[in-house]
Amino acid sequence: MATVQKSIRLPKEAVKEIEALASATGRDFSGIARDLLIEAVKIRRCPGVTFADGPTGRRSKITGTGIDIWEFIATFKGLGENYDKLKKTYHWLSDQQIR
Repeated sequence: MATVQKSIRLPKEAVKEIEALASATGRDFSGIARDLLIEAVKIRRCPGVTFADGPTGRRSKITGTGIDIWEFIATFKGLGENYDKLKKTYHWLSDQQIR
């Protein structure tokens, strides 16, 4: 991925949190900040999606559930992309979560 260098002002609290994450993971400040910004853009683009740590790294999930997005899409495809069957399969999810 091509990168562009920019200068940005961050609140002290955000800097402390990023530094703590960098220290805990052994990663650099810029890498952590970049990844957090990319996730924030994705979350803003797709409301109802969040990210969480998983055994293979960060994973996208349906907010408020433990369901990985890849698992949900695989189920949808396995049901022949039938929305009504998907709603029955995940009957505990709201229409908004399913969409």
